[in-house]
Amino acid sequence: MNKKIIPENRNGILNQLSFQDLNGITLVFFPEIKWNGTFLGTIDDRNITTKEVINGKDVWLLNFLQCKVMVNTAINMLPCINDEILDLFSLAKIGTHSVMYKNSLYILYKLEEHDNLLYSKPELVSEKTTREIRQIIVLKRKLGWSKFDEKNIILRWNNNLKYYRAIPLHENTISNFKNVIVTKKMYTKWIGIEIIDNQIFKDCLIWKIKKALIVELYMLISKIEKIILSIEPELVYIKNDLQRVIFQI
Repeated sequence: MNKKIIPENRNGILNQLSFQDLNGITLVFFPEIKWNGTFLGTIDDRNITTKEVINGKDVWLLNFLQCKVMVNTAINMLPCINDEILDLFSLAKIGTHSVMYKNSLYILYKLEEHDNLLYSKPELVSEKTTREIRQIIVLKRKLGWSKFDEKNIILRWNNNLKYYRAIPLHENTISNFKNVIVTKKMYTKWIGIEIIDNQIFKDCLIWKIKKALIVELYMLISKIEKIILSIEPELVYIKNDLQRVIFQI
């Protein structure tokens, strides 16, 4: 599952820059960048305007983006795939890309001005936010995403919905398709001491999947496959594992 894929020789959107000379000054036109998990290309120190550490997370400002990004090394693009899959379960995604920097693969996580980590701003959590945190925990358990705690959940204000949405950070790859490791403290706080009960299942998309028609499940798998192929075709094999897990829910 932790297959290492380093796209060193792959072209990304940054390899499609256009240049124009204007009175001896070279202007660089960056293409529009959509936060859809794709590989952007190779960068170097000239692309990094600032580096800082915020709440223990590495944060960069890159000269071709309009926002700061949290960065983390990875062995493949699974964190980006995981983020895109969230949308299929009506959960918010943070927005990701990947780049090569100094011969290592880095995941870029989009940051917005008023983003907060759950553990540092628990007072921002509303009833709707709590429901989303429970959904994230259920989804992570079922799909086998990596170990996480409150430091791996971003709270992002949604001006249309008027509450802080909970967004999981995927700092690692999928470990396996058994129960994900959730810290006991977090599990007890957000779910309860015993196994997840039916009420929590009914509160989240997993319950809808359980009641869905076979054709709807196959449509979900097809959408997941499309996401994987758009980000990292070599990881398409995980579709079969996800399909097996989803059909067992």
